[in-house]
Amino acid sequence: MFAWVGFNQTGVRYTRKARRRGETKFTLRKMLTFATDAATTTIFTDDPLVSGSSVKAVHITQLRTAVNAMRAAAGLAPQSFADPSLAGVAIKATHLTQLRTALDAARTAIGLPAVPYSDSTITVGSTVAKTAHIAELRSGVK
Repeated sequence: MFAWVGFNQTGVRYTRKARRRGETKFTLRKMLTFATDAATTTIFTDDPLVSGSSVKAVHITQLRTAVNAMRAAAGLAPQSFADPSLAGVAIKATHLTQLRTALDAARTAIGLPAVPYSDSTITVGSTVAKTAHIAELRSGVK
């Protein structure tokens, strides 16, 4: 996962000793959930969002990072997003739908339920980005 972020890598050899007794009660699902929680711990700007406040480029950028961390934890490739740099770009419906699609794929791969979105369909040209959309996506990566 860290190679994806661009950090240098060094191998560390480790030989695990056999378990002394018993078997783990930690199921695969619990391990994946734990790994996902650790991988996607993100400090979000303006958290929690206040209803009626503006959706900012930084909100989308942070969600892209968190969604791709979750995808990496799920063994999925990072998602490419439209408008990689959002500087001076208005938030579009495409930005939200891409985040939703990428997040839903990661949650499915890990075995987590779908995020219930308040606006199930986001329409280009008519749906305005709302704080509720950002809050739902944030909940989905936590």
